[in-house]
Amino acid sequence: SEGTRFRTQILGLEEGAPAWTTDGSRNLGYLPSGFYTLRIEAKDTRGRLSSPLDVAFRVHPPPWSSPWAYALYLALLAAGLSLLFRLRVRILQARSRELAVQVDQATQEIRAQQSDLERLNARLQHLNEEKNQMLGIAAHDLRNPLNTLMLYTELMDGELDPAEIATTAKSMKQGIHKMSELVKRLLDVSHIDS
Repeated sequence: SEGTRFRTQILGLEEGAPAWTTDGSRNLGYLPSGFYTLRIEAKDTRGRLSSPLDVAFRVHPPPWSSPWAYALYLALLAAGLSLLFRLRVRILQARSRELAVQVDQATQEIRAQQSDLERLNARLQHLNEEKNQMLGIAAHDLRNPLNTLMLYTELMDGELDPAEIATTAKSMKQGIHKMSELVKRLLDVSHIDS
């Protein structure tokens, strides 16, 4: 009816009794989630009060802040972290495989170089042995003509006739020629080594 007045109060949220109004509806606007009691009182035109009517109601949280939403957020976070972890593991495994291939290639190169060095070292040792043998032979071969020349010079100190001097000089010449050839060969070998 037209003269009836109303007042509403949300218990525990609004302090004190609000003013009387002729509007029979109430817009509550935003309420945080929780349990509430709406008390409705009415007064007729003669001022008689009706018994208060308490209506209990619940405001549910919005879907994005419900416990199910938080559980979904946690599940999505866990799935995202798991995905990132798996992706990181795959990246590291791929990098590990690449590094293993590079290490294998480098190892093969080192082994090939080591083999080449061992072969060259063996060749050098063989050449060194040949050189040492050749020097030994050359030293022996040089000693013989020198000994011969020493003997001839000692003979020449004594008294020799002119025919013996000519023969001795010829033998000395041959010895000097042999020594010259040996020295020439030694110099050729030294030149090859360097």
